[in-house]
Amino acid sequence: MHSNYTRFQRIFWRNSPAEQLSIYKLLIVAFGTSSAPYLATRCIKQICLLNTLHQRIKWKIVKNDLKIGGFVSIKEKDLPPSNWRMGRISEIHPGKDHLIKLVDVPTNK
Repeated sequence: MHSNYTRFQRIFWRNSPAEQLSIYKLLIVAFGTSSAPYLATRCIKQICLLNTLHQRIKWKIVKNDLKIGGFVSIKEKDLPPSNWRMGRISEIHPGKDHLIKLVDVPTNK
């Protein structure tokens, strides 16, 4: 599709009325054996999937449930989550907003 015509091929999307409207320009025209409504629906679903993969989701609920003596998983880059070590919280460091930002977990490494 020529770049002059991409402005005519747009999809407007938002997940809720409170969000800002996102505008997607289609850069290709797809031809296939399926009906046009199916292709349009499939295209919108794919765009939604890609949008959610790249979107950072903010925390909706603040939980301050970390306590001294509580257990945490210690993430290790080279291991799958099932092989991560467990550690026990020895000290808690809240931030200026009184939310826990950092904990001490002694390890033998």
